[in-house]
Amino acid sequence: MNNMGKELARAIYHNSVLEDNPRQFNNERPLFQIILKIVRVGLQTGELNKEHSELYYLDLIKTQIAGIDFSWIVSADDIDFSTFTKANIYALTKGILNI
Repeated sequence: MNNMGKELARAIYHNSVLEDNPRQFNNERPLFQIILKIVRVGLQTGELNKEHSELYYLDLIKTQIAGIDFSWIVSADDIDFSTFTKANIYALTKGILNI
């Protein structure tokens, strides 16, 4: 990604986070609705700790996704996005299962 493209991506990311109800973090976003369904199954089957709510788990996942997105924007030339994402999601899921 060239420098101008990186700056554009940073500006879009930054502005979306500053919105009153940023779409990126909106629980109604289809991605988050899918994640909520997965979390509910995990809670129902006992794979996830019922001491925490589904929104607690969703917030952890949203934070991880935002961090991955941000890292990609600022380091796109320095990381393999697929490998980076797989490693981070793996660590997140291992951690969530042990909360």
